[in-house]
Amino acid sequence: MKVLVTGASGFIGGNLVRELVSRGVDVRVLIRKSSNIEFISDLKIEKAYGDILDYNSLLEALKGVTHLYHVAALYKAWLPDPEEFYRVNVRGTVNVMRAALEKGVEKIVYTSSVAAVGFVRDGEGICDENCLWNLGFTEDHYTISKYQAEMEVFKMICRENLPAVIVNPAAPVGPGDWKPTPTGQLILQYLKKRIPAYADTSLSFVDVRDVVRGHILAMEKGKIGERYILTAENLHMKDVFEMLHRITGIKPPRVKTPYGVNYAFASFLEFIASITGMETPLARSYVRVTKGRMAYDNRKSIKELGLNYGPVEKALEDAVKWYREHGYVK
Repeated sequence: MKVLVTGASGFIGGNLVRELVSRGVDVRVLIRKSSNIEFISDLKIEKAYGDILDYNSLLEALKGVTHLYHVAALYKAWLPDPEEFYRVNVRGTVNVMRAALEKGVEKIVYTSSVAAVGFVRDGEGICDENCLWNLGFTEDHYTISKYQAEMEVFKMICRENLPAVIVNPAAPVGPGDWKPTPTGQLILQYLKKRIPAYADTSLSFVDVRDVVRGHILAMEKGKIGERYILTAENLHMKDVFEMLHRITGIKPPRVKTPYGVNYAFASFLEFIASITGMETPLARSYVRVTKGRMAYDNRKSIKELGLNYGPVEKALEDAVKWYREHGYVK
């Protein structure tokens, strides 16, 4: 079995490559020449240089490949040019799927997101794989682009027999988040004592290593055309900070800020980002999401894939340790 992994320089992709190699799988990664692959530089892997927006490079990378993990995505809180989300997450995904069909790939696992599932607007209950997507009002371009990309994959499954399984990870935490992702930024800001307050909202979290195992099990057992939510715990932000307090000894924020204050602060941060070009840790679109409850049901992945989840607090502990060992916090 020859496997291609896109997004190998990212958080989930890098951990996935490391796990596949440890299992003796023949792995090829699609990377740009400018990609930072330090996290997997010690592994015996084949490198194919290209880009998911370059169709010919995809055809070259897929030569002889039987199984594909399409993990590559643009995952940020905000960008000055939101069209970039759609170029990478939608057009790039269609390119990858089209190339996989052309090269006769036997099975594909596509990494979507719980952002493509929706959320609970009334604050009660949790979403499963059958929830109707309802996050368009947030105007969050990452979220919308992931939903659109997943719809394109579903259309190709139905119309062209694309042999794809979809996984929808929640916010991943754990070691190796070197960029870091927005979730990693939250942990780092806490370690640097830069979080004076918290929003009255909840998020769904999962150990990145469980996400990786979920991908592999989806490849082994997942049914073509099905989606599987990968999450461990639905947590209020206050609970997350209490966990980080137990891990680090750093006092958690005690002030809970209302929606209006959070929205105004996010607007200010976006304004600064538009001038400086620096990435903002908080965007207005994310604040809009806090109007509902980001809570998800993992029973399908447990029942059909046989995935067992570890505690989020252990994943947070390992993330803190990794950041400290790699000099992110002085």
